[in-house]
Amino acid sequence: MYPNVMVRFLKYTARLTGSKLLPLLSPDENRPIRGFRAALGGGSPASAIEAWHEARDLRLPVYESYRWSIKHGWRSFPSLNGLVYLDGAKLLSPAESGFFKSSVGPRTLTRSEAEIDAFAAPIFERHVDFFIPAAKGRVPRLIAESAPSVVDAAIRHHAFGLRLAREAGLGISGGRALEIGFNEGYSPIALAKMGFEVHCVDNAYGLDDAPPAEIGFVAAKFGVEITTRFGDAAQRLPYPDAHFDYVYSASVLEHIPDVEAALREIRRVLKPGGVAIHSFGSFHCCDGAHALAIPDQPWGHSRMNADEYAAYIAKWRPYEAARALPWLEHAISRRSIAETESAIARAELGIVYWQETPSPETHLRHLTPEIAREALAANRGISLADLCIRDVYFVAKRV
Repeated sequence: MYPNVMVRFLKYTARLTGSKLLPLLSPDENRPIRGFRAALGGGSPASAIEAWHEARDLRLPVYESYRWSIKHGWRSFPSLNGLVYLDGAKLLSPAESGFFKSSVGPRTLTRSEAEIDAFAAPIFERHVDFFIPAAKGRVPRLIAESAPSVVDAAIRHHAFGLRLAREAGLGISGGRALEIGFNEGYSPIALAKMGFEVHCVDNAYGLDDAPPAEIGFVAAKFGVEITTRFGDAAQRLPYPDAHFDYVYSASVLEHIPDVEAALREIRRVLKPGGVAIHSFGSFHCCDGAHALAIPDQPWGHSRMNADEYAAYIAKWRPYEAARALPWLEHAISRRSIAETESAIARAELGIVYWQETPSPETHLRHLTPEIAREALAANRGISLADLCIRDVYFVAKRV
């Protein structure tokens, strides 16, 4: 049985001999204990160096193929995202497929978004039935074919968190649920199948009270209803006080500049005895800048400060800067894990479960002592944990 406060920390000590997270062993029983140490000292990515970038006292390699090996950031561009689906379905001609692949380039787009959009437009017209009508970002209809397994996984995910809440004395099994931020809607659909009355808010879709096309399309396949609203959690959610039994978000808090204000809104709409479950990413981990702004060298986004990295994007990604720079300025926060943890407490939410998950060793093997030193020097208040932890998951209650 878990105690009232269950905390799973991943602790770190620096040892400059490896490049991975190692399980700590109990000194008396020689068995793994709940914790990790960071051993720094890995090697460089297996990629050619295209050029060198200088900022302040830094001299950073611009690796030719490192970025796409971490995340396919080009999928943030709707036309390229649509073309990759058509290419995978063998619906592009050799010339069209060649245009798509050459546009992606080895590390950054080689054509402007306008040129790619113009090329792709007649292709999408030719394959109009392949995509969900009016969906944001060219979402294919075949996405519904994978929905059952993804929704089942989301059900297991929610059930896990709610079990932890019950073991901490927060006994909810249904009622009214709010999800903040959503994509195709698998998670809210899972909540509906679990018996919740489901509401969703997002400020990224420009939506009215009608659900986005992709959510409506997938929800219809399951015969469930989901209420969607435009809303900004950092302003005021469009719901009365103490309205929800369960408030949930995944990979949302790191995108909110005033996270304390958002957490206070979450507390306001949460019923006494209700459950708040959220996960968020660390900006300073290897892929913490998210797909649109993954650097061209390990931890480059953290080794440079915000102004330096904006200048880097403008110089080395001229065809992406118009989309990436506003996103970096307004849609992602550089705050530390500890700052978010403190904001949770100031918002009068009590943590009953806390889990930090490290980045995969395929990423961590590139974290050298020099990279860690540069990142720590450029960002006041962060720690090695911020560089190593990829995701934080927590369960909280009103206090």
